[in-house]
Amino acid sequence: LFPLVLFWQFHLASAYKFLRSNTLLTCMENSQFTSTLFDVYYYPHNSTAVFTVDGSSSLTGNLKAQYELVVYGLSVYTGSLKLCSLNVKTLCPITSGHINIEGSYNVGTDLTDQIPSVAYSIPDLDAYVLVKIYDADDTSMETPLACIKAEVTNGKTVQTRYAGWPIACISGFGLIVSSFVSIMGHSTTAAHIA
Repeated sequence: LFPLVLFWQFHLASAYKFLRSNTLLTCMENSQFTSTLFDVYYYPHNSTAVFTVDGSSSLTGNLKAQYELVVYGLSVYTGSLKLCSLNVKTLCPITSGHINIEGSYNVGTDLTDQIPSVAYSIPDLDAYVLVKIYDADDTSMETPLACIKAEVTNGKTVQTRYAGWPIACISGFGLIVSSFVSIMGHSTTAAHIA
């Protein structure tokens, strides 16, 4: 039964356009949150983000997050939200220790309308979301409790794993020919071949 469910989820994920993040990095020293598993999918056809996060935290209480979406080095969207608005029991209020969060969130049209359709099809998308976590009562927002960076991809790439070996073989053959020509005394020609 489990392989059938896994196949069904993969089939659904491949049938729709999506944005995905499965890499979560800390972006400050002594960040009070780290993760061992991070997997988030955003599906534009129903404006839903589905997430699974497993990690450890020394954060406690009610928190708020300030986030920034950066695409090709340009900040294209910023916003903030209180973690209690996500309606996830383990986040409101958050307690220190092991955290396991699974759920979905309906993303507002104010954000989804700003995502161009090319973001779902351009290969090797260079984007990330930077999230800083603050205490809910911190009005100055100068001292973050945690900072995390999530790389974003759409699953499209121009890299092919089948091209690596032929390219390596051709390069190796060129080096062998270059070495042979150099031994024969034609160093200028060998340099051009290499």
